[in-house]
Amino acid sequence: MEMACRDTTSTESGAKRILVADDELHVTRLLQVNLERKGYQVKVASDGAEAVELLEQEPFDVAVLDLLMPRMDGYEVIEWIRTHERTKGMKVVLMTADAVWWGQRTDLAFQADSYVSKPFNPSEVLS
Repeated sequence: MEMACRDTTSTESGAKRILVADDELHVTRLLQVNLERKGYQVKVASDGAEAVELLEQEPFDVAVLDLLMPRMDGYEVIEWIRTHERTKGMKVVLMTADAVWWGQRTDLAFQADSYVSKPFNPSEVLS
């Protein structure tokens, strides 16, 4: 999956900014460590509402969202992203352990730039 980023939200150091939102700490930590090793600047949210709070406060190039999270799920977060001027063009990668879900929710799948089925190898997200 390609994680091409717009240059407009890069940090002063040139690092691309990625938001990772998942309620499973081991998943966010795995992605954070691997993405930071590749030179990305990563912020982590433990649920969808926290992800939206971060999106309101600072710009990101890519959002990596789990679909099943408390308070706000990935579906609600991607809808928020696509309806706000500052975020509507950002890249979105969705993650889910429910492979059947993709066939049922084509409306959401079309709003995402890419998706990853859990469990995954971190290199799948980075490629």
